[in-house]
Amino acid sequence: MIDRRHALLGTMAAGLSVGVHAQAPPPARIGRRRPRQPDPTETIELWPDGAPGSPSRLPIEVVEDRATGDAVADRAVHGIARPRMVVFRPARPNGSAALVMPGGGYARIVVDREGYEIARWLADRGWTVFVLFYRLPGDGWAAGPDVALSDAQRGLRLVRSSATRFGIHPDRVAAMGFSAGGHVCGDLATRFAQPIYAPVDAADRVSARPDVAALLYAVQSMALPLAHPGSRALLLGPSPTPALERAHSTAANVTSATPPCFLVHAEDDRSVAVDNSLAFQSGGDKGRRRGRNASVRRGRARLRPEPRRRQTGGVMADPVRRLVPRTRPWLTNFACDHSASYRKSRKRAAPLPAEYRPGRSIRNPPRTLW
Repeated sequence: MIDRRHALLGTMAAGLSVGVHAQAPPPARIGRRRPRQPDPTETIELWPDGAPGSPSRLPIEVVEDRATGDAVADRAVHGIARPRMVVFRPARPNGSAALVMPGGGYARIVVDREGYEIARWLADRGWTVFVLFYRLPGDGWAAGPDVALSDAQRGLRLVRSSATRFGIHPDRVAAMGFSAGGHVCGDLATRFAQPIYAPVDAADRVSARPDVAALLYAVQSMALPLAHPGSRALLLGPSPTPALERAHSTAANVTSATPPCFLVHAEDDRSVAVDNSLAFQSGGDKGRRRGRNASVRRGRARLRPEPRRRQTGGVMADPVRRLVPRTRPWLTNFACDHSASYRKSRKRAAPLPAEYRPGRSIRNPPRTLW
């Protein structure tokens, strides 16, 4: 596991479509600041005829500019009425895809820090990345606490069903989520087969199971005192029943069908307690589904960016340099050695270091990995 909000990079939403490829503009800038790199222009609507179960009054999408001074872009968006994926295409695709789910406490979507920054970083390394703008449960959608999961299922199915169009392998589609987006990702990894929306087209006959999942300082439990209070209230309401809490606690839903998961969390996280990730790991042990996790003793201090963050290629340099050494072996192993057909045609990736064996907690990951 590793660290957290202030020190993290972004997360990105995935986009593909079947049949008609609808285009929707990404969030506009607000305030005086512009992103230091142009926003991507390729977006894909998840629902061709509009999102199902809409409230009587659709939410109004609003973009906040949360950066101060000369800090890098830090936009957040709320009121998602058109769930969609924003596509980051690599110059040299490696055949792997990632569906990225930014966090925001189920109150907003963190566009840059937990979306576009990590998407650009992955795309620079050959990944085709889709940043998911999912609907928020507090906006009155009929699916209630399952509304974000329905968008994640639909998004992953669209990615996989459009593998030829994007030059990716359908058996090399990863999911990655941060904070509350990590809860969406954990829900997808454990409840990918649960029917929560009526099929729309042929894409919905494709599996929504990610081949691997990365849960970064993820909200996992919905039971107090472990639950993140804000995410719990927005997802389940002020007084959820124990049964509802358990149904939406990802650790309780881990089975042998859950894909391999990589957990990243700081032990000193004051926003989402590290016990969330430990509970998911314990659930994986019970479900006989082992994952890899790496932790740091005081992650916030080790990973916090400098006050004046310099940028390299549009990505916050310090968080990337500190976080990626822990995730890079996992990413490399998946990208280069996951698919049986790919293994036959390409050079086998270097094995993961012994310190990263399943179930092992790493307090001081080796720096030589970067």
